[in-house]
Amino acid sequence: MGIFKLPGLAILKLSLEQVMCRRGLLSAKSLLSTIRRAEDKMSLRLAACFLFKRLRRVQPLHLFLICLAMGVFSTLNMAANTQLSPSFVDNCKANWWANVLLINNFFTVNEMCLPWTWYLSMDFMFYITTPVLICIYRWKRSVFVAVAVILMLVTIVSSAVVTALYQLSVTLGSTFVYPSYAKYYYHKLYTRYGPFLIGIVMGIYMTTKKEQLIKHRWQAALGWVTCLLALVLLYVFAFMLQQMPKEDSIPHAIYQGLHRSVWALCVAWIILSCEEGNGGFINTLLSLGVWTPLSNISFACYLVHPIFITLYTDLLDTQAHYSDYNFWYLFNGNMLPTLVVSYALTVMVEKPFVLLKGRSE
Repeated sequence: MGIFKLPGLAILKLSLEQVMCRRGLLSAKSLLSTIRRAEDKMSLRLAACFLFKRLRRVQPLHLFLICLAMGVFSTLNMAANTQLSPSFVDNCKANWWANVLLINNFFTVNEMCLPWTWYLSMDFMFYITTPVLICIYRWKRSVFVAVAVILMLVTIVSSAVVTALYQLSVTLGSTFVYPSYAKYYYHKLYTRYGPFLIGIVMGIYMTTKKEQLIKHRWQAALGWVTCLLALVLLYVFAFMLQQMPKEDSIPHAIYQGLHRSVWALCVAWIILSCEEGNGGFINTLLSLGVWTPLSNISFACYLVHPIFITLYTDLLDTQAHYSDYNFWYLFNGNMLPTLVVSYALTVMVEKPFVLLKGRSE
């Protein structure tokens, strides 16, 4: 069995949850810092500016890529006299406005313009909740705790119920092959909000704390052991529950309800531990300067790389042979043009708007 065919590796889809957790953390810290600079006053105008800044950060490159992708695929269709991914062009012609309004995650995978951009819509919708939760926190902390607990229970229970009703697996490989998984679970707000909420809570704590949480080495050791054990168990249970359930399955439902939030809790622990000086070699590794230039083009890479993958697969004259070596070779072959084009788009499209934002502020 090749390494890319190991069923448990489907757990790697949880990489999005660490992004959600970090987004929630950064959104809370950013808004609280903005409130402090505004003489500790929260207002509708401040919240609106907070959300508008997010739009200016995301939408310019997002909308540019829609135009670029439509141009590339339309031109290749005419040049090659073939129908190269007609759904790309047709879907964007019909539903481009959903990307502009950031509501394309409400469409099915087969209807979306640039299907991988569903995350941007969900991310912005989650951002809208940050000012609301911060207001509740500043008004009354006990109410904030109650609201946070209720929201967490909603996302856990709804994920479990949907999994049981539609008999979903926990290791599905493609949302195109299994549309029900994407339609009822993968793209839904109620199944994804848990990690973002954990990030918000962690961001509030890290911004407002008066002293370190981890005061003794045994606390750090216990936290790391618990974190690593939880991560291992997530992988083990994914392997054990790899088969598609033929009827309502309580184990599948429980796993689907909890695993995203548990993963986010582990990510939150790692962030807090590194921030308080207990990260060890992990903190050293993540603090290397090599990550800085890559992080600057990461958003463009996320938007660009599926275009190269689609171009490759659609221009093949024969079916691709999937093996470990071919996957490794294709990964490196896709990565190089992705990095080059992403750098160019970051410099020519994304960064000018970032600098414009800085000048206007």
